[in-house]
Amino acid sequence: MPIKPYLAGAAFAPEAIQTMSVAFEEVCKTLDAPKEAEGYRRMIAGLIMVMARRGEHDPERLRDRVLGVAGMEKRKDSRDAPPDTAQPLRTADSEFSVGCDGENSC
Repeated sequence: MPIKPYLAGAAFAPEAIQTMSVAFEEVCKTLDAPKEAEGYRRMIAGLIMVMARRGEHDPERLRDRVLGVAGMEKRKDSRDAPPDTAQPLRTADSEFSVGCDGENSC
């Protein structure tokens, strides 16, 4: 399922939406987030959008960072280096740690 229903009017280029959709689908599959888990899927989409706004445009790194927030180990084939800093991401009911690297401002 694409991320588009969760964008809530947010403006992204078509290429960014495609990248975020790939990451969203992979994260939902890995975390076994069924379509019925609307709140969970909305949270996943929100994390992906925040990271995309911060400049991350690689679907594998988006996937790995969201899985990192969820406490899952990154895939061994990931091209993403471990983040050297982390910044909390606050939502209405939770706090998540989003890794940032030297290329992206947080």
